[in-house]
Amino acid sequence: MQNQMLELLDDEDVQLTEKEILEQVLGTRSGYARGMRKFVIPTTSSSRSHYPKEINNELETCRQELSATKQELVEAKEEMTQAKEQMEITNEHVIQLEANQRETQRQLAETQRLIACLMADRL
Repeated sequence: MQNQMLELLDDEDVQLTEKEILEQVLGTRSGYARGMRKFVIPTTSSSRSHYPKEINNELETCRQELSATKQELVEAKEEMTQAKEQMEITNEHVIQLEANQRETQRQLAETQRLIACLMADRL
């Protein structure tokens, strides 16, 4: 097809426009728009009627995915809130345990000091 077109373009005896050459090489057919080596095939009305259905189906799928993602986000936020509350409770327990440990160490040091004084008095 391209060779035939090139032959017609190179033929000096034939004075045809590119459009006429295209029509000779490709023939004429309704529904086609011809231009500089490019062909545009318009969509048929039946295929155009499928586009809204496809788009609506895709839109509905996206909406469902968005809804599921939002629900997952809500659940994740709730889990994070619960984990944060649990961490705060654990932190309070650690602080209390550290305070108890310091008090126990203070009492132990006081007891050791008293024992040392008593031992010194006996001698």
